[in-house]
Amino acid sequence: MPSRLRAIASLIATAPLLSGCVAMAIPAAAGGALLRGHHASKHAEQDTSDPALPAGTQLVRTDLTALPPPDTATSTDSLSIDALATFAGAEMAKGADEPRDSALLADPGSLQPTRMDCASLPPAVLVDLDPGKTAFDPQTAGDANPALAKTLAVLRGQGAKIVWVSAARESEATAIEHKLVASGLDPEGADELALPNASQGNKEAVRTMLAKRYCPIAIVGDSRSDFDDLYLYLKDPASAVALESMINHGWFIASPFPATGIPAGTGDIR
Repeated sequence: MPSRLRAIASLIATAPLLSGCVAMAIPAAAGGALLRGHHASKHAEQDTSDPALPAGTQLVRTDLTALPPPDTATSTDSLSIDALATFAGAEMAKGADEPRDSALLADPGSLQPTRMDCASLPPAVLVDLDPGKTAFDPQTAGDANPALAKTLAVLRGQGAKIVWVSAARESEATAIEHKLVASGLDPEGADELALPNASQGNKEAVRTMLAKRYCPIAIVGDSRSDFDDLYLYLKDPASAVALESMINHGWFIASPFPATGIPAGTGDIR
């Protein structure tokens, strides 16, 4: 039995256990269509009682066309993206003569939040695509983060360059670019994609290279190692506690494709 039919059968089987007012909308399985034909509606209008339910309880027809998603708490991603909009927006509002803060560390080995000097380089937001420690796969990526898409659109309008970073192979570049356009994260195809090549070796080298061309005012990633590779080698995570001041002030923990890979933040060494 297909999973969709099993889910519907489970709902029907548990109906006698429900009490109080019940509102149900069960989509039909065949062809993805809904059970909304004339015959079904007429039957529901003739008799909405159910002998299996307590006396006085009725099944109430609704206008739902699908089962509603479960309630979820406010996600960490949403809070981080709100912080990104506020922080990066303030950086973009600075005048030409005002120094901007880089999201890259001047001396990672010191484990102190001393930022790299941006000089007068144009501002950019770096977004790491990789879920956890796995290279981004455009073929299996889920839906894009709509809140991130909206925030990046605003920052583009303010003049920030958006750069997507991944450890994916160069042969995947075209497919990744198409995915970013189709997902709405880069609808105009105007952003830059930075992938390590044989000479660069890793994403830390990519970030260093980008720092010669841009002032990275913000980095978005799903783990702290997306901000600096030092997190991959820490023996004692507590030694980097001073760097926590960078979170939501240059470093933003969020997933471009939340349905892909691990939840944001769970890939950290903590």
